[in-house]
Amino acid sequence: MKTFILGLVFVFLSIFAVGFGFIFYGRTLPEAHHAELILDLHATPNRIWTLITDYSKMPEWLSEVKKVEEEKTTDGKTITWMTDSHRQRLPFVTEEIIPEKRLVRKILEQQSFFGGTWTFELEPVSPTVTRFTIKEDGFIRPPLFRVMMKFSGGPEKSLHGFVGSLVQRLKKP
Repeated sequence: MKTFILGLVFVFLSIFAVGFGFIFYGRTLPEAHHAELILDLHATPNRIWTLITDYSKMPEWLSEVKKVEEEKTTDGKTITWMTDSHRQRLPFVTEEIIPEKRLVRKILEQQSFFGGTWTFELEPVSPTVTRFTIKEDGFIRPPLFRVMMKFSGGPEKSLHGFVGSLVQRLKKP
């Protein structure tokens, strides 16, 4: 019985030490992050713009988005609620819009563990090619979540996922 109790204590202390280690490591990681991806897409700015701004159709081509709802605020802004594959509802607003050139979307802070902006820039390279830039400027408050993001591919992972889905959708007529 004594060996069993010592074993349980050892397991408990080991779990505590690992958890504390992750939190300590997370505190050394910056709360803010920046990621950027630039590539040339074989599509016109208009075609790309239509896809990235027609939020109601995003679930058709962006697998991470399962549902989109819009809500008008009293000050005239539109909040776009996107439900992701984990059933988490995220509120977005448009901070800046220059049609077919630049779009800045911000996650509204609601005592969230994370947030930030996604910036999309489109620049025609030729009549059929557009230079597409996507940037994420965000933050992650809890140290443990920062560790999880670091070991799961970093902020670049979400950008690559978005662009991969966009490229697949652009291959369709």
